[in-house]
Amino acid sequence: MDVGLAEGAAVPDPEAPPARVLRSAAQQQRFQTMSDGIIGKIDEMGGRIDELEKSIGDIMQQAGIEDEGEGEGEGEGEGK
Repeated sequence: MDVGLAEGAAVPDPEAPPARVLRSAAQQQRFQTMSDGIIGKIDEMGGRIDELEKSIGDIMQQAGIEDEGEGEGEGEGEGK
């Protein structure tokens, strides 16, 4: 069903712009949902990395190994 143009006429259907707006709003909602999901996964992964770093630090301490990279993530690039 083509509602964009009346039969043989070059005049756009007045219904077309709202349909386009609705489609755009739906796309924006899907994009926002996907963005929120990605950001949530990134935050979750950041938490896991923090836990892993802590676990590695604990293991190194138990093994009597000094952490030569201590503070490496903070102020990165200073003094280099």
